[in-house]
Amino acid sequence: MKKICIKYNLENPLSLLYIEMSKGKWKKLTTTAVHKYWTTRINEEIMYYSSLKYIPTSLFKVGKIHPLALANSANQRDINRIPIRIKIATGTYILQTNRAAYNQNNVDPTCKLCDQAEESLSHFLLCCRALDQIRTPILKNIICKSSELLALQHSNIQLDIMQLIINPFHYAGSVESENDISCRIEPLCRQLIYNLHNKRYEILSKMDLISSRRKMNFKVS
Repeated sequence: MKKICIKYNLENPLSLLYIEMSKGKWKKLTTTAVHKYWTTRINEEIMYYSSLKYIPTSLFKVGKIHPLALANSANQRDINRIPIRIKIATGTYILQTNRAAYNQNNVDPTCKLCDQAEESLSHFLLCCRALDQIRTPILKNIICKSSELLALQHSNIQLDIMQLIINPFHYAGSVESENDISCRIEPLCRQLIYNLHNKRYEILSKMDLISSRRKMNFKVS
């Protein structure tokens, strides 16, 4: 108990024996202290995590779910898209460049889908030719609706396409614009990311199946 009070800069627990305090007041006091501690700590440490560069601390509030993780409806399809969406936003989605960086074995970072460049996040979201058919129509829709939204806000901000896909709430200038993004832009971004993810794994699964069959045929022969 004492360690917790020291950590969150609360009163010495022994002193509470001599202070009259209602349950509600104590709850409010501790909740405020805990939220303040974690807000400060996360804002100080987030700069050291390059994977979180697309998530500004301005939208971070302890006790409130980030809009990227909120379900826009009770639709199960929309809910299923959230985990992949969060992995992309937090830099925990595993691509070939991640495997090459963290695997002790010699892993080729080249994209297996197109074999044209390293499979980085930007390559996966914007450049891989094997995913063009999935990407192009949705991305055009995202850019179109985002441009319309900025025009309504009389904003001259230059859109960063990567930032827009990964976290469109970066461009929210008010609660009203955040709501507009939640309804009009974020569902499209989730759809794009989820469809790209599914197509990627569909192609990789077929490649693995072909490779396995070749190995089996080689053993038989």
